[in-house]
Amino acid sequence: MKFAQSFISKFKPLVLSYLSVGVIGIMDYNTTSDFSFSIFYIIPIALFALQRRATLRSIVLLCVLSTIFWFISDYSNRSYPHFLFPIWNSLVRLCIFLLIGITLRKYSEGTREQEELNGRLQQLNEEKNRFIGIAAHDLRSPMGMIINLTGLLKNDPQLAEKHSIQDLFAALHQISQNNLNLINNLLDIAKIESGKIELHRVECDYIAFMKEQLEYNQLVAGNKEITIAFTSNVASVHTSFDRSYLTQVINNLISNAVKFSNRGSAIHVNVLANPAQIRTEVIDFGRGIKQEEQRLLFNYFQKTSTTSTEGERSTGLGLAIVKKVIQSHQGNIGVSSQPNQGSTFYFTLPILP
Repeated sequence: MKFAQSFISKFKPLVLSYLSVGVIGIMDYNTTSDFSFSIFYIIPIALFALQRRATLRSIVLLCVLSTIFWFISDYSNRSYPHFLFPIWNSLVRLCIFLLIGITLRKYSEGTREQEELNGRLQQLNEEKNRFIGIAAHDLRSPMGMIINLTGLLKNDPQLAEKHSIQDLFAALHQISQNNLNLINNLLDIAKIESGKIELHRVECDYIAFMKEQLEYNQLVAGNKEITIAFTSNVASVHTSFDRSYLTQVINNLISNAVKFSNRGSAIHVNVLANPAQIRTEVIDFGRGIKQEEQRLLFNYFQKTSTTSTEGERSTGLGLAIVKKVIQSHQGNIGVSSQPNQGSTFYFTLPILP
Protein backbone atom coordinates (compact mmCIF):
# COMPACT_ATOMS: atom_id res chain seq x y z
CA MET A 1 0.00 0.00 0.00
CA LYS A 2 2.77 2.40 0.97
CA PHE A 3 4.67 1.45 -2.18
CA ALA A 4 1.62 2.21 -4.34
CA GLN A 5 1.12 5.56 -2.62
CA SER A 6 4.79 6.41 -3.06
CA PHE A 7 4.66 5.37 -6.73
CA ILE A 8 1.57 7.48 -7.39
CA SER A 9 3.03 10.45 -5.54
CA LYS A 10 6.27 10.22 -7.50
CA PHE A 11 4.83 9.76 -11.00
CA LYS A 12 1.50 11.61 -10.69
CA PRO A 13 2.74 14.86 -12.32
CA LEU A 14 4.27 12.91 -15.23
CA VAL A 15 1.15 10.77 -15.75
CA LEU A 16 -1.10 13.84 -15.68
CA SER A 17 1.18 15.56 -18.20
CA TYR A 18 1.00 12.52 -20.52
CA LEU A 19 -2.79 12.47 -20.23
CA SER A 20 -2.97 16.21 -20.93
CA VAL A 21 -0.83 15.84 -24.03
CA GLY A 22 -3.04 12.95 -25.15
CA VAL A 23 -6.24 14.99 -24.69
CA ILE A 24 -4.73 17.93 -26.56
CA GLY A 25 -3.60 15.57 -29.34
CA ILE A 26 -7.10 14.09 -29.71
CA MET A 27 -8.68 17.55 -29.83
CA ASP A 28 -6.07 18.68 -32.34
CA TYR A 29 -6.79 15.65 -34.52
CA ASN A 30 -10.57 16.03 -34.37
CA THR A 31 -10.63 19.74 -35.19
CA THR A 32 -8.72 19.05 -38.42
CA SER A 33 -7.28 22.34 -39.71
CA ASP A 34 -10.06 24.57 -38.39
CA PHE A 35 -8.24 25.34 -35.14
CA SER A 36 -4.61 24.75 -34.28
CA PHE A 37 -3.90 23.23 -30.87
CA SER A 38 -0.13 23.20 -31.34
CA ILE A 39 0.40 26.04 -28.86
CA PHE A 40 -1.44 24.11 -26.17
CA TYR A 41 1.14 21.32 -26.15
CA ILE A 42 3.47 23.77 -24.41
CA ILE A 43 1.17 24.04 -21.36
CA PRO A 44 1.67 20.52 -19.88
CA ILE A 45 5.36 20.63 -20.83
CA ALA A 46 5.83 23.92 -18.99
CA LEU A 47 3.83 22.86 -15.94
CA PHE A 48 5.70 19.58 -15.65
CA ALA A 49 9.13 21.20 -16.13
CA LEU A 50 8.43 23.42 -13.09
CA GLN A 51 7.87 20.40 -10.85
CA ARG A 52 10.56 19.55 -8.29
CA ARG A 53 10.74 15.93 -9.45
CA ALA A 54 10.94 16.71 -13.16
CA THR A 55 13.98 15.03 -14.68
CA LEU A 56 15.61 15.85 -17.99
CA ARG A 57 14.72 12.40 -19.31
CA SER A 58 11.04 12.82 -18.42
CA ILE A 59 10.91 16.23 -20.07
CA VAL A 60 12.49 14.86 -23.25
CA LEU A 61 9.97 11.98 -23.37
CA LEU A 62 7.09 14.39 -22.84
CA CYS A 63 8.35 16.65 -25.64
CA VAL A 64 8.78 13.68 -27.98
CA LEU A 65 5.24 12.47 -27.17
CA SER A 66 3.84 15.96 -27.83
CA THR A 67 5.69 16.12 -31.13
CA ILE A 68 4.33 12.70 -32.20
CA PHE A 69 0.75 13.70 -31.40
CA TRP A 70 1.18 16.97 -33.27
CA PHE A 71 2.75 15.19 -36.27
CA ILE A 72 -0.10 12.65 -36.49
CA SER A 73 -2.74 15.36 -36.30
CA ASP A 74 -1.00 17.66 -38.74
CA TYR A 75 -0.06 14.97 -41.28
CA SER A 76 -3.60 13.49 -41.24
CA ASN A 77 -5.40 16.77 -41.81
CA ARG A 78 -3.13 18.67 -44.16
CA SER A 79 -1.60 18.00 -47.55
CA TYR A 80 2.07 18.77 -48.19
CA PRO A 81 3.92 18.92 -51.51
CA HIS A 82 6.67 16.76 -50.03
CA PHE A 83 6.68 14.27 -47.15
CA LEU A 84 9.79 15.91 -45.68
CA PHE A 85 7.89 19.09 -44.84
CA PRO A 86 5.85 17.69 -41.93
CA ILE A 87 8.96 15.89 -40.67
CA TRP A 88 10.89 19.15 -40.75
CA ASN A 89 8.03 20.95 -38.99
CA SER A 90 7.96 18.23 -36.34
CA LEU A 91 11.68 18.57 -35.69
CA VAL A 92 11.31 22.33 -35.34
CA ARG A 93 8.42 21.86 -32.90
CA LEU A 94 10.43 19.29 -30.96
CA CYS A 95 13.31 21.74 -30.62
CA ILE A 96 10.92 24.45 -29.42
CA PHE A 97 9.30 22.09 -26.89
CA LEU A 98 12.71 20.96 -25.62
CA LEU A 99 13.99 24.52 -25.37
CA ILE A 100 10.97 25.60 -23.33
CA GLY A 101 10.98 22.51 -21.10
CA ILE A 102 14.72 22.53 -20.36
CA THR A 103 14.80 26.31 -19.82
CA LEU A 104 11.92 26.16 -17.34
CA ARG A 105 13.56 23.22 -15.56
CA LYS A 106 16.79 25.19 -15.17
CA TYR A 107 14.82 28.18 -13.93
CA SER A 108 12.96 26.04 -11.43
CA GLU A 109 16.19 24.47 -10.15
CA GLY A 110 17.78 27.90 -9.76
CA THR A 111 14.76 29.18 -7.86
CA ARG A 112 14.79 26.21 -5.49
CA GLU A 113 18.53 26.56 -4.92
CA GLN A 114 18.03 30.24 -4.15
CA GLU A 115 15.27 29.42 -1.68
CA GLU A 116 17.44 26.78 0.00
CA LEU A 117 20.34 29.22 0.16
CA ASN A 118 18.12 31.91 1.67
CA GLY A 119 16.88 29.41 4.24
CA ARG A 120 20.45 28.43 5.08
CA LEU A 121 21.49 32.08 5.40
CA GLN A 122 18.52 32.72 7.68
CA GLN A 123 19.53 29.74 9.80
CA LEU A 124 23.12 30.97 9.99
CA ASN A 125 21.94 34.45 10.92
CA GLU A 126 19.82 33.05 13.74
CA GLU A 127 22.76 30.92 14.89
CA LYS A 128 25.01 33.99 14.80
CA ASN A 129 22.54 36.00 16.91
CA ARG A 130 22.29 33.12 19.37
CA PHE A 131 26.08 32.85 19.44
CA ILE A 132 26.51 36.56 20.15
CA GLY A 133 23.78 36.50 22.80
CA ILE A 134 25.35 33.63 24.70
CA ALA A 135 28.85 35.12 24.43
CA ALA A 136 27.64 38.51 25.64
CA HIS A 137 25.84 36.90 28.56
CA ASP A 138 28.88 34.85 29.53
CA LEU A 139 31.07 37.96 29.40
CA ARG A 140 28.64 40.28 31.18
CA SER A 141 28.12 38.14 34.28
CA PRO A 142 31.79 37.87 35.33
CA MET A 143 32.42 41.50 34.39
CA GLY A 144 29.59 42.46 36.72
CA MET A 145 31.19 40.41 39.48
CA ILE A 146 34.53 42.16 38.94
CA ILE A 147 32.86 45.56 39.09
CA ASN A 148 31.00 44.60 42.26
CA LEU A 149 34.12 43.32 44.03
CA THR A 150 36.28 46.29 43.03
CA GLY A 151 33.42 48.62 43.96
CA LEU A 152 33.25 47.10 47.44
CA LEU A 153 37.00 47.51 47.86
CA LYS A 154 36.76 51.10 46.69
CA ASN A 155 33.81 52.09 48.87
CA ASP A 156 34.84 50.15 51.95
CA PRO A 157 38.59 50.41 52.59
CA GLN A 158 38.20 48.25 55.68
CA LEU A 159 36.81 45.38 53.66
CA ALA A 160 40.29 43.95 53.26
CA GLU A 161 40.53 43.77 57.04
CA LYS A 162 37.22 41.88 57.31
CA HIS A 163 38.17 39.30 54.66
CA SER A 164 41.42 37.78 53.49
CA ILE A 165 42.90 40.03 50.83
CA GLN A 166 44.30 36.92 49.17
CA ASP A 167 40.80 35.48 48.85
CA LEU A 168 39.54 38.66 47.20
CA PHE A 169 42.42 38.78 44.75
CA ALA A 170 42.05 35.04 44.07
CA ALA A 171 38.37 35.57 43.21
CA LEU A 172 39.22 38.51 40.92
CA HIS A 173 41.99 36.49 39.28
CA GLN A 174 39.73 33.50 38.66
CA ILE A 175 36.95 35.63 37.18
CA SER A 176 39.42 37.48 34.96
CA GLN A 177 40.96 34.18 33.85
CA ASN A 178 37.52 32.82 32.90
CA ASN A 179 36.85 35.95 30.87
CA LEU A 180 40.22 35.69 29.14
CA ASN A 181 39.56 32.03 28.31
CA LEU A 182 36.22 32.92 26.76
CA ILE A 183 37.71 35.77 24.71
CA ASN A 184 40.55 33.54 23.50
CA ASN A 185 38.05 30.86 22.52
CA LEU A 186 35.94 33.38 20.63
CA LEU A 187 39.02 34.60 18.77
CA ASP A 188 39.97 31.01 17.94
CA ILE A 189 36.47 30.33 16.61
CA ALA A 190 36.51 33.50 14.49
CA LYS A 191 39.85 32.45 13.01
CA ILE A 192 38.74 28.86 12.38
CA GLU A 193 35.35 29.73 10.87
CA SER A 194 36.88 32.35 8.56
CA GLY A 195 39.21 29.67 7.19
CA LYS A 196 42.28 31.52 8.42
CA ILE A 197 43.58 28.76 10.65
CA GLU A 198 47.16 28.09 9.59
CA LEU A 199 48.92 24.99 10.81
CA HIS A 200 52.65 25.27 11.39
CA ARG A 201 53.55 21.62 11.29
CA VAL A 202 56.84 20.39 12.66
CA GLU A 203 58.08 16.83 12.75
CA CYS A 204 58.75 15.56 16.25
CA ASP A 205 58.32 12.61 18.57
CA TYR A 206 54.64 12.50 19.56
CA ILE A 207 55.34 10.42 22.70
CA ALA A 208 57.88 12.96 23.96
CA PHE A 209 55.42 15.75 23.17
CA MET A 210 52.68 14.03 25.16
CA LYS A 211 54.95 13.56 28.17
CA GLU A 212 55.70 17.29 28.14
CA GLN A 213 52.01 18.14 28.10
CA LEU A 214 51.17 15.69 30.88
CA GLU A 215 53.92 17.10 33.08
CA TYR A 216 52.24 20.51 33.02
CA ASN A 217 48.73 19.12 33.36
CA GLN A 218 49.77 17.03 36.35
CA LEU A 219 50.47 20.28 38.20
CA VAL A 220 46.93 21.47 37.44
CA ALA A 221 45.37 18.10 38.33
CA GLY A 222 47.37 18.08 41.57
CA ASN A 223 45.15 20.85 42.90
CA LYS A 224 42.41 18.20 43.16
CA GLU A 225 44.85 15.47 44.18
CA ILE A 226 44.23 13.74 40.84
CA THR A 227 46.97 11.66 39.26
CA ILE A 228 47.48 11.26 35.51
CA ALA A 229 48.69 7.84 34.35
CA PHE A 230 50.27 7.61 30.90
CA THR A 231 50.69 4.48 28.78
CA SER A 232 51.81 3.95 25.18
CA ASN A 233 52.22 0.89 23.01
CA VAL A 234 55.35 2.42 21.43
CA ALA A 235 58.41 4.10 22.90
CA SER A 236 58.40 6.80 20.21
CA VAL A 237 56.58 7.71 17.02
CA HIS A 238 57.41 10.61 14.73
CA THR A 239 54.86 12.62 12.79
CA SER A 240 54.24 16.26 11.85
CA PHE A 241 51.67 18.45 13.59
CA ASP A 242 51.13 21.94 14.93
CA ARG A 243 52.51 21.87 18.49
CA SER A 244 50.60 24.98 19.61
CA TYR A 245 47.17 23.82 18.44
CA LEU A 246 47.69 20.26 19.62
CA THR A 247 48.79 21.56 23.03
CA GLN A 248 45.44 23.35 23.17
CA VAL A 249 43.66 20.07 22.35
CA ILE A 250 45.48 18.07 25.06
CA ASN A 251 45.04 20.78 27.69
CA ASN A 252 41.33 21.06 26.95
CA LEU A 253 40.62 17.33 27.12
CA ILE A 254 42.60 16.82 30.32
CA SER A 255 41.19 19.94 32.02
CA ASN A 256 37.69 18.67 31.21
CA ALA A 257 38.57 15.28 32.69
CA VAL A 258 39.82 17.03 35.85
CA LYS A 259 36.65 19.14 36.11
CA PHE A 260 34.38 16.12 36.11
CA SER A 261 36.55 13.80 38.21
CA ASN A 262 36.31 13.43 41.96
CA ARG A 263 39.12 14.62 44.17
CA GLY A 264 41.76 11.98 44.71
CA SER A 265 40.82 9.96 41.60
CA ALA A 266 42.90 9.17 38.50
CA ILE A 267 42.93 10.01 34.81
CA HIS A 268 44.41 7.67 32.22
CA VAL A 269 45.97 8.89 28.99
CA ASN A 270 46.69 6.16 26.44
CA VAL A 271 48.48 6.41 23.11
CA LEU A 272 48.01 3.61 20.57
CA ALA A 273 50.08 3.92 17.41
CA ASN A 274 50.23 1.89 14.22
CA PRO A 275 51.93 2.59 10.88
CA ALA A 276 48.96 4.64 9.65
CA GLN A 277 47.76 6.69 12.60
CA ILE A 278 48.03 7.61 16.28
CA ARG A 279 45.06 7.24 18.62
CA THR A 280 45.07 9.22 21.87
CA GLU A 281 42.57 8.49 24.65
CA VAL A 282 41.82 10.61 27.72
CA ILE A 283 39.90 8.49 30.22
CA ASP A 284 38.32 9.69 33.45
CA PHE A 285 36.18 7.87 36.00
CA GLY A 286 33.93 10.77 36.90
CA ARG A 287 30.29 11.59 36.41
CA GLY A 288 29.96 10.66 32.75
CA ILE A 289 27.64 12.06 30.08
CA LYS A 290 24.15 11.02 29.01
CA GLN A 291 23.96 9.23 25.67
CA GLU A 292 21.56 11.75 24.10
CA GLU A 293 23.83 14.65 25.04
CA GLN A 294 27.05 13.24 23.61
CA ARG A 295 26.29 14.16 19.99
CA LEU A 296 25.96 17.83 21.01
CA LEU A 297 29.28 18.05 22.83
CA PHE A 298 31.31 19.29 19.88
CA ASN A 299 28.91 22.13 18.96
CA TYR A 300 29.43 25.72 20.02
CA PHE A 301 28.13 26.71 23.46
CA GLN A 302 26.86 23.22 24.19
CA LYS A 303 26.90 22.19 27.82
CA THR A 304 25.58 18.93 29.22
CA SER A 305 23.51 18.38 32.32
CA THR A 306 26.60 16.89 33.98
CA THR A 307 28.06 19.33 36.49
CA SER A 308 31.70 19.63 37.52
CA THR A 309 32.65 18.05 40.84
CA GLU A 310 33.84 21.26 42.51
CA GLY A 311 31.99 24.01 40.64
CA GLU A 312 34.54 24.58 37.87
CA ARG A 313 33.20 26.68 35.00
CA SER A 314 33.15 25.95 31.28
CA THR A 315 32.58 28.24 28.29
CA GLY A 316 31.05 25.49 26.16
CA LEU A 317 33.46 26.33 23.34
CA GLY A 318 36.53 24.21 24.06
CA LEU A 319 35.40 20.94 22.52
CA ALA A 320 34.08 22.69 19.41
CA ILE A 321 37.51 24.23 18.90
CA VAL A 322 39.21 20.90 19.62
CA LYS A 323 37.13 19.22 16.92
CA LYS A 324 38.04 21.89 14.34
CA VAL A 325 41.74 21.59 15.19
CA ILE A 326 41.72 17.79 14.92
CA GLN A 327 39.83 17.93 11.63
CA SER A 328 42.33 20.45 10.25
CA HIS A 329 44.98 17.81 11.01
CA GLN A 330 42.93 15.29 8.92
CA GLY A 331 42.03 13.44 12.10
CA ASN A 332 38.84 12.35 13.86
CA ILE A 333 37.53 12.86 17.38
CA GLY A 334 34.84 11.14 19.43
CA VAL A 335 33.56 10.28 22.87
CA SER A 336 32.31 7.22 24.71
CA SER A 337 30.62 7.67 28.07
CA GLN A 338 28.12 6.31 30.56
CA PRO A 339 26.55 8.29 33.43
CA ASN A 340 28.47 7.78 36.68
CA GLN A 341 31.00 5.55 34.92
CA GLY A 342 33.32 8.15 33.45
CA SER A 343 34.13 9.25 29.90
CA THR A 344 36.66 8.46 27.21
CA PHE A 345 37.52 11.21 24.76
CA TYR A 346 39.69 10.07 21.88
CA PHE A 347 41.17 11.48 18.71
CA THR A 348 43.23 10.11 15.87
CA LEU A 349 46.01 11.73 13.84
CA PRO A 350 47.44 10.38 10.61
CA ILE A 351 51.16 9.71 10.62
CA LEU A 352 52.59 12.20 8.15
CA PRO A 353 56.20 12.91 7.18
